[in-house]
Amino acid sequence: MCLTTHHSEVYVGYWSGALARLSELQPEFLYFPTDTSNLPIVNLSSFENDSRIYFSRYRPGFWENGKMQEFKTKAIVGIKAVYMQTTDGRVYSSGSAYLMKVKGDSLFYINAPDKRVNCVVETPKGELLLGTNTGVFLFDENTKRLDLYREEFKDLRVENMERMGDKIIMATKGRGVLIVDEEKSIEISEAEGLSGNLVDHLLISGKDIWCTTSNGISRITIDENSSFKYRVENVHSSDGLLSETVNDIALNRDTLFVATNKGISFFNINHDFKNEVAPLVYIASVDVNNHQYSLSTTPTLTHSQNAIRVSFIGISFRSHGDLLYKYELVNGSDTVSASTTNREVQFLSLSPGSYSFSVLARNKSGVWSKASAGFSFVIRPAWYQTLIFRIILSALVVLVIYIFYLRKLRKVEERYELERKQASLQLTAIRAQMNPHFIFNVMNSIRNYMQNHDLKSAEKYLVSFSKLVRYTLDNSDMQIVTLEEELASLKNYVELEMQQFEDGFDFSVKVDDEIDLSDYELPSMLLQPFVENAIKHGISRISCRGKICISVKLKSGKLLISIEDNGVGVESSIAWNDSNRTGHKSKGTTIIFERIEAFNKAYSKNIRARIVNLTTEEGRTSGTRVEVEL
Repeated sequence: MCLTTHHSEVYVGYWSGALARLSELQPEFLYFPTDTSNLPIVNLSSFENDSRIYFSRYRPGFWENGKMQEFKTKAIVGIKAVYMQTTDGRVYSSGSAYLMKVKGDSLFYINAPDKRVNCVVETPKGELLLGTNTGVFLFDENTKRLDLYREEFKDLRVENMERMGDKIIMATKGRGVLIVDEEKSIEISEAEGLSGNLVDHLLISGKDIWCTTSNGISRITIDENSSFKYRVENVHSSDGLLSETVNDIALNRDTLFVATNKGISFFNINHDFKNEVAPLVYIASVDVNNHQYSLSTTPTLTHSQNAIRVSFIGISFRSHGDLLYKYELVNGSDTVSASTTNREVQFLSLSPGSYSFSVLARNKSGVWSKASAGFSFVIRPAWYQTLIFRIILSALVVLVIYIFYLRKLRKVEERYELERKQASLQLTAIRAQMNPHFIFNVMNSIRNYMQNHDLKSAEKYLVSFSKLVRYTLDNSDMQIVTLEEELASLKNYVELEMQQFEDGFDFSVKVDDEIDLSDYELPSMLLQPFVENAIKHGISRISCRGKICISVKLKSGKLLISIEDNGVGVESSIAWNDSNRTGHKSKGTTIIFERIEAFNKAYSKNIRARIVNLTTEEGRTSGTRVEVEL
């Protein structure tokens, strides 16, 4: 059943296909169908300056001058059309996947969008706005272009749209009623007091918006001073409606006609249907672990009594028990809240703590209880959930971790000390191995002097050697000496070796001015083997005068000691030894690198050394350079 008001009279379209006019609240049938294939009439539309009443059925048409006439349009079958008239008198029909335009006694397709079109309305700018199952779209009749109206309305199902001044009113499935202007929109749903969120039909009357929902009728009255302030009243079966399943509404003067699935209801729109009496709400019962509990005092429960079911009831006679409840369960800073139409709520496995429960009721007119109903209760923790137990447990865990840490630390220290002692012993052994090597070389030089009957040179050599031995003995118990002491001993050693050369060789030590040699430490006799190699295997086999230069400088925050000679070079020295000293294997260089490695391990140092073969620009060997980095 559908309704429309035309020239101050109410017309009714029936599912049987009949058309009637209400005369003194009795139906006067104007038309009975003879062809049942066109049944039923699902929509009636009329406009103030139009003599027609438009109807929608399988073959849509209009009633004019006492005749039912079908539109002259081909292949229009099963279309649920809704009609709309623009300010300049054009009439459009929307339905299914078509937008049509009325011209005389014909309907013309102007667009076939790939969407189900439910309604069409003219915007304040004169544009056509289509409401579909998948959003709201602007349609340009000239270009046939379809554009999304606003991103916020994407995927919105719009059932009906009407103009209200400079605003568009939208009836939606799921979001209630939307009031939209060029800048913003507001949503009026069940949360704001609307009778339901599923809205089908709209009717605009002055400042009132009448809408049909899945739960009766709502009237939204817009505030005269603010377009986005309003109040909501609802009309239900408890107010006299034959049914809350409403098919259509029509307004004739001050009377609103309501077509329901049980007949037509009507009432004066000036009647105040708002139920201003706030509902009362009470706690009916409280069950703890499925056993009813008394609320005479604040319940104190054990940790296992943590399944709570609360039953409550609201009293509002005009709402016939159809109330909305809003409850809260507060535990410190944690709050559980929700709305429900059920009259009980259950909480399972609550944690220990102090709780406060409260509930409010709202009647069909959106009026909430003035006072909430509620109660408090406490759930005691188990012994293993208490703060004292947690502190003791935390202390025990920390103690176990600390004991484990101490044991681990002790083992690490013992292992480190063992490794340090092993490295120190290895360092001592290496130095002991190096000392005989050096003494052997010195004794060999003295033997050469003796064989050549050069007693004076042998005596001088022995004196220098005694000074060197004294230095060695003085530092026999020391693994580390200062760089100043090491260079002094090294000069003494070089003076000793110079005596084996007829004309000697050039030896120099260059130290940057900002370096204090006494601030740096290194293993004793670390540099001597490198200088010895430079003399024995480098400059001893060149025809020109030999040169050895030691330089000490700072580089990138580290001390760099460089020992450079102009001898035959590393590769030539190795080749000569291989061909002239068969069976002899020099251990001096190997020993010193092993000693550096042991020293670093024992004293957590990072001394590095490397040997570089020097060449000229033409590629000829020009000497050797040893770089030691402290």
